[in-house]
Amino acid sequence: KDRTQMLEQLTARNREKGALETDLRTLRRHADELARALEDMQASSKQAGSAEAELRGLHEREACAWESEKLRLADELESAAARESELAGAQGEKASLLEQLRQAGAASVEQAERIEALIAERSALETDNAEMGERLAAAAVEKAELERRVAGVGGEAAPMHAAGWEEEDRSQMLEQVVALSEAKAALGAENKALERRVRELEIQVEELRAAQGELSGWEPSRDSEQLHGMELQLSEVMAENSGLRKRLRSLEQQQAAVAAS
Repeated sequence: KDRTQMLEQLTARNREKGALETDLRTLRRHADELARALEDMQASSKQAGSAEAELRGLHEREACAWESEKLRLADELESAAARESELAGAQGEKASLLEQLRQAGAASVEQAERIEALIAERSALETDNAEMGERLAAAAVEKAELERRVAGVGGEAAPMHAAGWEEEDRSQMLEQVVALSEAKAALGAENKALERRVRELEIQVEELRAAQGELSGWEPSRDSEQLHGMELQLSEVMAENSGLRKRLRSLEQQQAAVAAS
């Protein structure tokens, strides 16, 4: 009976030992699984830390890039605003230039009329000068004839008296010679004055032609093309300015989305 009890106890212990061994193997398996899970968790934690560091670096790089792009766009906007202001000033210069062109055209017409009037006056003076030269030539011929006659009277006094010549006739002839000499001198002085006037008119004509040549330097077509080019450039700058503002708003929206994420 004792032996049977002992056998039963031993059997019970063996069964208990088997159960304990089974539990031990189960516990070891669970311990291995927990160890692997722990290693996986540690690896995941390391990956998460690396990903977080990478994400922080990415955010920092994006923030730096956004700030750099924002500063660049601000500079471009400032430059575009300066160009827009400059071209707006060019619009004011356009009105001034058109007014100058109008005034220059009017001055050119006026100077052309003055040149034509001076040329006509010069032609008239040249005609008067030619007529005066003819009168001087005729007076010289008449003076020579009178001097020849006076000399003839002086050399042939007796025949002249015999022919009825008197001293009064001789004095009249001398007075005529003197009058002709004075008239010749007056005509010579007037001729010199006319020549001076002609030279003055020639100088004025040359000055007016030079001034007209300077005014001919105005080219309305060329200036109009230049002003049209300025207007096109102003339109391009305004369009570029609008595009830059849109890009700046888009970058601000992207930064807000990144910050929210």
